[in-house]
Amino acid sequence: MAAALRENLNEELGLENGTYKPEKDHDVWRSRFRSGLGRVLDAAGHPLRSIDDQDTTYDVGVFYGDRVQKMPKEKSVPALAGAFTVLEGVLEKEFSALLAYIRTQLKGLTPEEVFYVQHHAGHEHKHFYDAAGPLLQKCTTSPHIVPDVISGIQDMQKWRTHEVLERIEMNLWKAEAKK
Repeated sequence: MAAALRENLNEELGLENGTYKPEKDHDVWRSRFRSGLGRVLDAAGHPLRSIDDQDTTYDVGVFYGDRVQKMPKEKSVPALAGAFTVLEGVLEKEFSALLAYIRTQLKGLTPEEVFYVQHHAGHEHKHFYDAAGPLLQKCTTSPHIVPDVISGIQDMQKWRTHEVLERIEMNLWKAEAKK
C-alpha cells in the first residue's frame, strides 16, 4: 500500500523514475486549468475576480484541509490507509462530475486546459484499486485494524462529501457577481 501511495504522490509531483518532468507535474496542469477557466469565464462575462469565494475557501480549509493535515498526528496508520484509499474513489467521482460539466458548459477550454480534470476523471480509480487491494489483504490478515480502517473511511467521506459540499452550499449565494 505504501508503494501505491508513493506512486500516486510521485505522479502528482511530476516525478518519473525519480526525475522531475514539468510536463507531468499536476501543479502545472492545475495552473493551466485555472487559467483557462478564468479566460472562459471572463469571455462569458463572469470574471473569476468578481466571485466572492473567500468565506468558502476559508471554511473548506478549516473543515476539510486542516483536518486532513492533522490526520497523520492524530490518527492511526490503518485509519489513514482507509481515509486516503476512499479519497481516491471520491476524487474519481468529483472529477468525473466536473468533466461532464466542462463538456456541456465550458466548451471554450482547450484540450491542454482541461487535461488536469480529464486525467483525474479517468485515472483516480487506478490509485483507488492500487491502495484498496493491499489494504483489504491487510484487513484479512489483521482483522483488529478493521475498526480503524472503517473510522478513517468514515472521517474522509464525511469531511470530503459533507463538510466541503456543505460549506460550498452555505456560501453559494456569495458566488453571484459583485455589484
